[in-house]
Amino acid sequence: MRFSQDKSPYKTHQGVVVATASGMGWYVQVSAAGLMTAAGWYAGEEPWSSIYRPPVRLAADGRRFDVSPAWAAWVAAAPTLELLAAVGVDAIGAHDVALANRLRAGLGLPPSDSAIVSLDLPGAVEALKAVDIACAGRDGRLRLAFHLYVTERDVDRTLAVLRDITDGTAGAADVAR
Repeated sequence: MRFSQDKSPYKTHQGVVVATASGMGWYVQVSAAGLMTAAGWYAGEEPWSSIYRPPVRLAADGRRFDVSPAWAAWVAAAPTLELLAAVGVDAIGAHDVALANRLRAGLGLPPSDSAIVSLDLPGAVEALKAVDIACAGRDGRLRLAFHLYVTERDVDRTLAVLRDITDGTAGAADVAR
């Protein structure tokens, strides 16, 4: 029995583990999105022993379906953290707040010391997502969070969409609560 109001299927795929003679396993999943396979030493009962030699015995618990950690992402983390340290946390924070204040100014709102902007603009989340602008809805309000990878051009695109959905009349009285 589903207690959730959302009665849509909570599982839209079927998966199976296929064990090989050496004890190594493959995970195969079929869904409308296609076929996915995964396997690796990380699913072993003793993952750190599985690195070096067979036999790999699949874990008895849910970890038997795990795949290896994303090593490439971990390798990229070191230079990324070095870059962030070189730019500096204060400079990143100032950049983020400046972008949020650019949006606030474009809507006639006062500046703030937050890089997060929450607006009461019905339909804004859907309109922004329709043109691939990342945003979120929180408690019926639009939530925009600005960070290092966001540019002034991104803010200006966002303002253009927000002005379109309010017929250019978006101002402090319309969006602030």
